[in-house]
Amino acid sequence: MGDNPYQIAYRFTWLDIDGMEVNTAASTWIPMTVVPGDTVRLHAISPNPRCKDFILSIRENDAARRF
Repeated sequence: MGDNPYQIAYRFTWLDIDGMEVNTAASTWIPMTVVPGDTVRLHAISPNPRCKDFILSIRENDAARRF
């Protein structure tokens, strides 16, 4: 691991009662810096009443390294 901060991105994919993806503008990747050892909280609000569940995806933010 190491002591250097990590550049990540996360997004919530929203699902309806049948487990089908609900297409929303809220399902975009959100960049974030994470420091090893820190507690991180990821927040989201369901974009509409049809959303009954979600999938949280996290990835290394490669775009941050390009600059």
